[in-house]
Amino acid sequence: MKKAISVLLLTASVAVSVRAAPPSQPSVEKLAALTMVEKLHEAVIDNMQQTFDGYVKQVLRGEPPTPADKVVMDAFRPRMIKLMDGGLSGADIKTMYEQVYVASYTQEEVDNLIAFYSTPLGQETAAAQLQIPFKISTMMQQSISKMGAQLQVEIYSAIRKIAQAHAPKTAPQPPAKPASAPATKPAPPAAAPSAVPAAAQPPRTN
Repeated sequence: MKKAISVLLLTASVAVSVRAAPPSQPSVEKLAALTMVEKLHEAVIDNMQQTFDGYVKQVLRGEPPTPADKVVMDAFRPRMIKLMDGGLSGADIKTMYEQVYVASYTQEEVDNLIAFYSTPLGQETAAAQLQIPFKISTMMQQSISKMGAQLQVEIYSAIRKIAQAHAPKTAPQPPAKPASAPATKPAPPAAAPSAVPAAAQPPRTN
C-alpha cells in the first residue's frame, strides 16, 4: 500500500513539473514577435507627440505657430526618439516582455498564446493592445484631474495625522518657580545715646 502511494505521489510530482516547465527562449521570442511588443516603442513616441501637441495648443490659444515655434515643434519628435533609443528602445522593450513571459507562463501556456496570436483575430487583438494602455491612462488622468483638489486634501490630511502620531514626544516641563526677592541683612541697631553729653556735665567738686 505504501509503495502504491509513493508511486502515485511520484507520478503526480512529475506531472506537475512537466506542466510547470518554463517556456523556452525561442518560444517567448516568437510570442513577443506575434504580440508586436517592439512596436510599443513607436506607440510611446506617438503618445508623447500627442501630449506635446496638446500642450502647444494650450500655449498658443488658437493662434497659428510662428516660424520659430515650428522649428521647436519639428525638432521635438527626433529628440524624443533619440532619448527613447538611449534607454528604452524597441529591443529593450522586447527583452523586458520576454523576461515577463518566462516568469509568468509555462511552456504550455506560451504555446496556446502563440496559437491564438497566429490567427487573424489574434493579430487584430495584438494591434489593438498597443493603444489600449495609453487610452486607459488618458481616461484615468481626466478622471483624476476632476477630483484632484479633493485628493490632495485627503492625502495631506492623512500624512499630517501620521506625522503627528510619530512626532517625538517631549517630557512636560515643571512650572517655573516665582522669582524670590534678594535676601538683605538686617541693619545693626544704633547705639543708645547717653542721657547727658559728657561736655555738658558739670565739673565734680570736692
